[in-house]
Amino acid sequence: MPRFAILLWIVLALAISSSAENGADAWLRYAPLSAKAANDSRAFPQAITRLGDEPLLPTAEAEAVRGLSGMLGKHPQQEQLPDRNALVIGTAAEIHRAFPELGPLPKLSPEAFWLKTTHHQRRKYWIVAGGDGRGVLYGVFALLRKVAAEQDVQALDETQQ
Repeated sequence: MPRFAILLWIVLALAISSSAENGADAWLRYAPLSAKAANDSRAFPQAITRLGDEPLLPTAEAEAVRGLSGMLGKHPQQEQLPDRNALVIGTAAEIHRAFPELGPLPKLSPEAFWLKTTHHQRRKYWIVAGGDGRGVLYGVFALLRKVAAEQDVQALDETQQ
């Protein structure tokens, strides 16, 4: 094979490999969902609310926005508890203050979380409550994993310790 052909193959191989996925995002890639799943997720909230001042809550909120934007193609607006469907994240104590009608929340140890959907004042809320800020972050990852796996997230009530 002439040198020119070998050089051409090397350049072509390098060009293809440089545009390939490098795995840096690993499971946090948040690829767009299938058309059916994206259509089914239209009921998912357009807003996100963060309750509390734990240091990891802004990270959990940013990850939720990044994940939902990537998978659903819509950027949830960050706002106070809105008068529309919303994803609400916060520590168990803050969630209990905002939603006293839920009654006693599950006992959450540090790093534990509770995923719950509820109706409050004629609105639907997807709640991620954590035993601490790390629990909230883990709960956000669990919710995003469910969305990515195209699982039903319309009626959640799940605790992980």
